[in-house]
Amino acid sequence: MIKKIVLDVLKPQIPIIIDLAHSILKVKGVKSFEVIHVELDREVEKVKAVITGNNLNFLKIKKSIEEIGGVIHSIDGILAEKD
Repeated sequence: MIKKIVLDVLKPQIPIIIDLAHSILKVKGVKSFEVIHVELDREVEKVKAVITGNNLNFLKIKKSIEEIGGVIHSIDGILAEKD
């Protein structure tokens, strides 16, 4: 069971990061979303996204990021546990 995913994400400045948080928190199983700004440009921002929850579905999380125009550059970490 995946409990935590750390992602390197490139997203447009609009919508703002709060909108991304709302989108990701709607994904079933997600309990928390933390974001750390890494780099800011005129049109895009690079962020480190830390998503925690129970039985996280990576494909649904990826879809919610892509729906706001974001792109996952890499999966930088995961935490998995047995039931």
